[in-house]
Amino acid sequence: MTGLELLTKIKRKVGTLTSTLKTYRVTRRLSATMLAGKMAGMVALSTILPANGLAATDVQSLFIPQSPQIEEQATVERPQLVLDATDPLSPIDVLDRPELTITVTESAAEAKARAERAQRVLQRVATVQVVATHADAVADVSLEVKRELAKSAAAAYGIDWKLVEAVWQIESGKRWKTTVRSSAGAQGPMQFMAGTWSHYAVDGNGDGVTDITDARDAVYAGAKYLAANGAATNVDGALLRYNHAQWYVTKVKNLVASIEG
Repeated sequence: MTGLELLTKIKRKVGTLTSTLKTYRVTRRLSATMLAGKMAGMVALSTILPANGLAATDVQSLFIPQSPQIEEQATVERPQLVLDATDPLSPIDVLDRPELTITVTESAAEAKARAERAQRVLQRVATVQVVATHADAVADVSLEVKRELAKSAAAAYGIDWKLVEAVWQIESGKRWKTTVRSSAGAQGPMQFMAGTWSHYAVDGNGDGVTDITDARDAVYAGAKYLAANGAATNVDGALLRYNHAQWYVTKVKNLVASIEG
């Protein structure tokens, strides 16, 4: 092998090693020191070749690229990468990334469904309010009519009509028709519990219905209940059965004493 052939082979090897250095200098998968050592040995070898008749300028021309295209390729910048400390096999871009913010928003379909549900709830509330107030909105009657009802109910069960009217007054303010309900569950003008009403309900107005919210039924039922508990002879005992409190007995009796007629 002539000196020129050997130098040509060395040049190709040096070019290959240079390309390898540039390719792997970022990931460091090949030792740059080892490659540089090989290149230095080849360059040193080339210094003895002039003894075989090869001029120094020829040697220089073999190792210095003359092509502008090669020079341009040699200066191409490669992307800079670093490795994730928690995963050395995963390269990460060194450029700063903006903070990721995730915002969960309601879709148009979800917003529409929520609005429809709210509207249905409002409609149900409005309906309940209308039903609850409709009975109370019935035109009230005069005191004379209410008193006649109390007298007729008391007479039907043989007790004092003033007692019936006083209980009616304390329980609901002598309401004619009402859906008012106490926290304990008592209902209507005479505030009957459902269980008590089922035993003492009376169709006072003869319409074929026993309506706990109608005074014409409730007042008759109240008179019946008081009479059943001895109101004809023992007012205190009957009132204690109606409401188990002495203050209630005292309050009703005081009201009875204040009623004229």
